[in-house]
Amino acid sequence: MTGGCGGDGQVSQILFKYWRRTPLLVRYIWIVTIYLVAWAMLDILALQFETAPEISIWYPPSALDIVLILTFGWQYSPALFLNTFVHNSFVTGRNLSWDTLLVFNLVTTLGYSGACILLLYKLRINPRLRQLRDVSWFLAIAALIAPLIVSSLQAASFTYFQIIPWSKYLTSTLHYWAGDATGIAMLAPFLLVALRKLPWIWAIAENEAPAKEHKMLPARRELPLFLVEGLALSLGIWIAYSSRPGNSLDYTYFVFLPSIWIALQHGFERATGAVLFINFAVAFLVRATTFGQSNVVALQFGLMAITLTCLLLGGIASNRRQTEKALRDFAAQLNYRAFYDALTSLPNRALFSERLEQAFKHGKQFPDNLYAVLFVDLDQFKVINDSLGHTFGDRLLIALARKLETCLRPSDTIARLGGDEFTILLESLTDVSDPIRVAERIQAALALPFELEGQEVFATASIGIALSVREYLLPGDILRDADIAMYRAKQLKTRYEIFNTTMHARAVARLQLETELRRAIERQEFLVYYQPLVSLATGRLSGFEALCAGNIPNRVSLLLLNL
Repeated sequence: MTGGCGGDGQVSQILFKYWRRTPLLVRYIWIVTIYLVAWAMLDILALQFETAPEISIWYPPSALDIVLILTFGWQYSPALFLNTFVHNSFVTGRNLSWDTLLVFNLVTTLGYSGACILLLYKLRINPRLRQLRDVSWFLAIAALIAPLIVSSLQAASFTYFQIIPWSKYLTSTLHYWAGDATGIAMLAPFLLVALRKLPWIWAIAENEAPAKEHKMLPARRELPLFLVEGLALSLGIWIAYSSRPGNSLDYTYFVFLPSIWIALQHGFERATGAVLFINFAVAFLVRATTFGQSNVVALQFGLMAITLTCLLLGGIASNRRQTEKALRDFAAQLNYRAFYDALTSLPNRALFSERLEQAFKHGKQFPDNLYAVLFVDLDQFKVINDSLGHTFGDRLLIALARKLETCLRPSDTIARLGGDEFTILLESLTDVSDPIRVAERIQAALALPFELEGQEVFATASIGIALSVREYLLPGDILRDADIAMYRAKQLKTRYEIFNTTMHARAVARLQLETELRRAIERQEFLVYYQPLVSLATGRLSGFEALCAGNIPNRVSLLLLNL
């Protein structure tokens, strides 16, 4: 049993508390008693629509056999052995012989118990019928194959005990099969769907959270459509099955049209209510009419066809809706992963670049509209990772992201570019000093320790600031300048630095120097001159000084080698 109480309302809570503290044996007796009482009531109802002894338009008590085992488990199979005694002793009083009842009970119990055990433990369907696979196997095994096998064996037992002649074996089998199949299909899915609201009663728990489903009863905004659909369905039933001379069933397709619409429009849950309404309405319409034997078979199989079609189409519609939702969720997840950082849930480089480009274009149109970029980089983050572990480092980054968010306005954009690098886009600035105040708020927040896993950690950061006061050619230029200012802050060990053109010139010069040195090494343009180092105190040679000179204009590098 599942351990939680998922039913709606106070009644469900009361039932759950009673269920949890009731001993297993008492619970078993209660369930069997309720099953037998409900079975007898449905049996009496089915007798009101008998067209011949033991032949009804539909036979819903068989649905309770299926629901009992699918819901509460195979251990309730012995209860099926009692229902025919209830039928013979308390409902019909036809006084069948005990050997006839024994064979009849054995056939019913083995047939329907075996079908349920096959569905639950071999095919492993979800008995709550949430997926198309569950619905398809249920209709095939529980509503078609099992009733056919049980009906053929029941008819054989009646002919063997000379209750019906062998000449009527095939006809009786068809009557029993159609009645049981329709009875199971019209009621069992409805009950199984309704019992979803009591998850703690099921013998087999669900492995995953159920998908969102359509309810059998409409919401208030759906009520007008619900009434129109109910009216159309009622009209179709009246046209198809109202009494006329000859009792023709040539207009049953009028029922298919609204039932198919309801199934495809609202899914399996609403379809179970529709087929229940169809079967009861048809039974009451034809109750007072005398049908010929052939028309009764046509009536039964017509109802069976409508019922199975509506349920199957409802399962297909629900499956399609679940697939579409899964695809939408998957697309949303892909979109999220494309634009957001998986660790901190902040925007990533792609989304930040997109918003920076928008700010850049807006700044081109309205030059007075200032914006700024802050580049934030943690100091000594590698030391934290190496000493405390990468998992701890990830938690620190998450905590840092949350702390940075508290320092910003809702309209500002903060992103994680990767590692311990964060960027901030400040738009609609009123003054050039606004980014400085934001940087100071960030530094003040970082002055407080992080509480992670019961351990206090202090972290500092270097911040580079770039303002849109310069004439930038590309959106990424201001991000580059903020990055340069951040490295300048690291070098000077200051809290933050504001970018200026001197920083850019210095960075370009450094890059040029590194490029020329690498090319000089590749071209072997360096010459090494050694000159001795002599100790004045001892007069002995203590080492060599190596002078490395190259063919690089205005560039000289010295390297000391101590021997």
